[in-house]
Amino acid sequence: MAARVSRGLAGLILLVCLAGCGAQQAADDPEPSASPSPENTGPTLETARWEGRWEFNYTLTRLVGATEEETSFQPGNKIRRIWDVTPGCDDRPCNSEISATNPDEPGSGAVMSVVSYDSGVYRINQTFPSEVTNSCRGSDGTLIPQAFEATNTVEVTPTDFEVKDGRSVVTRMTATKRTAFIPKGASATAGGTCEPKSAEWEATVTRVEG
Repeated sequence: MAARVSRGLAGLILLVCLAGCGAQQAADDPEPSASPSPENTGPTLETARWEGRWEFNYTLTRLVGATEEETSFQPGNKIRRIWDVTPGCDDRPCNSEISATNPDEPGSGAVMSVVSYDSGVYRINQTFPSEVTNSCRGSDGTLIPQAFEATNTVEVTPTDFEVKDGRSVVTRMTATKRTAFIPKGASATAGGTCEPKSAEWEATVTRVEG
């Protein structure tokens, strides 16, 4: 998506404070009973490792603040990305490295990122370089270059797994992506086409065999 941002807005890219008292237990207090040992439930989706090559098929579901004249994307439009995932752990889900490519633009190269893992969700937060952000025109007609800070947030959630060699491995995922254009500098109060803009996408994510 970042490769298309430079075309105006055509190609919109998008800690419990623990307090305890150390009261001494009376000698005649009953002995605490032992807690039962947790059962070994085996491999689960929560312990499944994410690795390999994956295809993301995104569908634009919502476009906010951008007019048809400003973007070539409209709800219903689709894009694809290929992610090569290198996990940072051998036995559990954790932060990982990805290499993302656009299969529809083979010459565009790969974008390298780190995807963080927390509470069952993988997440990438990106801020696009200033040279790929966009201009806008204030309500008084003034053209303001590089008017927006463009951020991209992708959240990927495992939805299914299988067991291989005694380990659970992710086999299917869903993803959402939100690209936001936030006015900065003079554009923050300029009005006109300098209002905040965003694009929201949903994706199916499938493993690419081989």
